[in-house]
Amino acid sequence: MKKVLPFILILLVATVAFAQNKSRIIGTVKTADGAVIPGVKVTITSDALISRTMETTTSDQGSFRFVLLPIGTYDIKFEAQDYKPLEQKGLVLEYDSTIVLDKVLELGAFEELIVVTGEAPLVDKTSSGISDKLDTDFLQNTPNNRNVFAMPASAPASLTTPASAACSLPARATTWTASTSPTRPPAPS
Repeated sequence: MKKVLPFILILLVATVAFAQNKSRIIGTVKTADGAVIPGVKVTITSDALISRTMETTTSDQGSFRFVLLPIGTYDIKFEAQDYKPLEQKGLVLEYDSTIVLDKVLELGAFEELIVVTGEAPLVDKTSSGISDKLDTDFLQNTPNNRNVFAMPASAPASLTTPASAACSLPARATTWTASTSPTRPPAPS
């Protein structure tokens, strides 16, 4: 049993570590009239990738997906025979986020390249959760004396309430909760 326990512990830690990042880029490729295009070569490039590039082809339904991606900035290119290649640069993939790209390819010669520059949408259409990121700009520009315990309370849509007296926490402890209601609850007395 003593030999099996470390193996189980290592397996459990590896499983939890692997499951942490669920960032992905998904989407579909269609023609201007809405027909899906199967077999489109989709290539992503990023410094965050070990191999610097990953590629796949669209399915029979015109969909593609890249899963378990590290956070970073990505460029994506779509190429298909008889269609103009399309490239989008500067997609910023955050931790545990999904970028949904529904692209339209135009008929044309391969010599022409359409480059789209811009950011991915800030709204994750695949999740109904509320999240916020505490990036370097936020941490440096928040007036809270760099108190790590005050950071979540500084994020939008979070409320700070004193811990309940029934808890075994110190009297000055606080808990953080997210609220989507437009009004704040009354302050505890």
